Amino acid sequence: KYGRFYLLFFMLQFVFLQFFLYVTYAATRPSVGIKNDAYFLRFWKHFCVLMLVQLAIFAVCFLIGIGVLESRNYAYTMYLLMNCVFNVIILFFLDSDGSVRELCRSVVRAFTVIVYNLPLMSILFALEIGGVFVYQSLGFYETWWLASVPFILSVCMINIYTNFYIKKTHEQPDLYFDLPE
Repeated sequence: KYGRFYLLFFMLQFVFLQFFLYVTYAATRPSVGIKNDAYFLRFWKHFCVLMLVQLAIFAVCFLIGIGVLESRNYAYTMYLLMNCVFNVIILFFLDSDGSVRELCRSVVRAFTVIVYNLPLMSILFALEIGGVFVYQSLGFYETWWLASVPFILSVCMINIYTNFYIKKTHEQPDLYFDLPE
C-alpha cells in the first residue's frame, strides 16, 4: 500500500539532491558571466544527463545486490569512492556542451587529472570518505538539528574540488583539453 508513496518520496528526494549538487557546482565554477537564472538554465541538459547517469549507477548497484548501503560495508566505501570520482567528472562535464560524447570525454579527463595528481586526490578522497564515516559513527544523523551537516560538508568539498580543478586545468590545459595549434 505504501510502496508507491515511498518510491515517489525517494525519487523526489533524489531529484532535489541532484538539483542541489547541480546548483552548487554551477555556482562555484568560474565564469565571466553574471550568475542569474539564465546562467543556471543554460546547464539544464547537463543536469538531465547527470541525473540519468546517477540513476544508472543506482540501478546497477541494486541489480548486483547493493540495494541498501550500510555504512560499514565494503560496497558502501566503493560507492563513496565512485562519488568522489564523479565529483571530478562533473567539473569537466560542465565545461562541455552537455552531450553524451562529451560526458565520455569528461570521464577520461577526470581519470587523467586523478592519475597525474594522485597524492592530492587521495587526500581529498580520504577527507570526504572519512567525514562521512565520522558523521555516521558518531550518530549525528539521529539528531534533527545535525541532519544538515552532510550538505554543508558537501558544499565545502565541492568548493575544494572546484578550486583544485581550476588550478590544475589552468596550469596544464594541454594535458586535459585538445587545444588548437
